[in-house]
Amino acid sequence: MDYQTAPSNQARRCYDRPKPRWCRSPVGTRRRRSPVVELMTAPRADLAPASYWPALDGLRGVAILLVFGFHLPFGPFRAGSYGVILFFVLSGFLITTILLRELDKNSTVNLRRFYGRRARRLFPALLVVVFSYLILQLTILGEPDQWWGRSWPVLAYIANYAEIAGTPLFHLTHTWSLAVEE
Repeated sequence: MDYQTAPSNQARRCYDRPKPRWCRSPVGTRRRRSPVVELMTAPRADLAPASYWPALDGLRGVAILLVFGFHLPFGPFRAGSYGVILFFVLSGFLITTILLRELDKNSTVNLRRFYGRRARRLFPALLVVVFSYLILQLTILGEPDQWWGRSWPVLAYIANYAEIAGTPLFHLTHTWSLAVEE
């Protein structure tokens, strides 16, 4: 007896596990689960098994080329905003992955530890940029009194709000993206 000719009183048994032979689909007609459904139902730890993905470096490289191409003085290369968007997508993916891993491991997320690790990773490079700007102000631009007013919003990760409020950051304007990510 196959599944098409099963008596109606036995049809309810098709929900049992394992299914009786007459409930099974014929070979080749069984529907496979969508990859999206597989990802949604997979344990979170299986979504990101590795801590480093070389392919993401390639995507970062593409994003950098798009942004640099936008800033070139020649040519109609206007896809720089796509590079910025790609950076934000990658950053959001990596931050979310880090937080989900911690949630799976500890059943909680320690934001103080997360932001501490983030500061240890990003703040040294930011200090180099800000102090390089100080040297630029003292030697070439000749406006050392403007340095702190333009630097403290960058160090506080609120450069985007400072720009909105009307504080010109000039050479530090590009740090708005760090503030947006926070």
